[in-house]
Amino acid sequence: MNTQKLIPCPKCGHSISSYAERCPKCSTWVFKCRICEKHGSYETDTRYNVYSYGNQHYHVSCLAPYFRFPDNIRCPECQKSLKNSGIDDFASLGGPRQACPYCGYPYPLQVRSSCEGCGLGIYEFQRYISNKNECDDRCYHYFCGAQLREALLAKGWVECCPVPHRER
Repeated sequence: MNTQKLIPCPKCGHSISSYAERCPKCSTWVFKCRICEKHGSYETDTRYNVYSYGNQHYHVSCLAPYFRFPDNIRCPECQKSLKNSGIDDFASLGGPRQACPYCGYPYPLQVRSSCEGCGLGIYEFQRYISNKNECDDRCYHYFCGAQLREALLAKGWVECCPVPHRER
């Protein structure tokens, strides 16, 4: 019997398949974070600590570093830094559209596209992988495309680096 794929249930400790969606003993729903690849459960990790998109699951703490603003991100209207402004965290970025907290300029961040991996916006300060084909404008965050990166690059996709924030 191959036990290499067995993991302990995050809630009860029962050995379950690493592909299981639910523990057969305690019935808790389990997931595997796409970034850290650790398993968790929706009961031990509260819904505020887990972000899910389709069948992709992430610990919010694993996503958050990729959504931190660099120092040079400024509101295009008032030119004040948006770092540490209250809209520069993952919860705010994934939530309703935000306005500049200083001048009210509506949603001062530019979203390039939605990520095919996690469904979140790809913001101007994030690295991403893009298919430059005119008929196919799909993009992945650099961290979401990690498992696919080599295959995508071999097919002609390109890594794109953040563009320095432009002044208006």
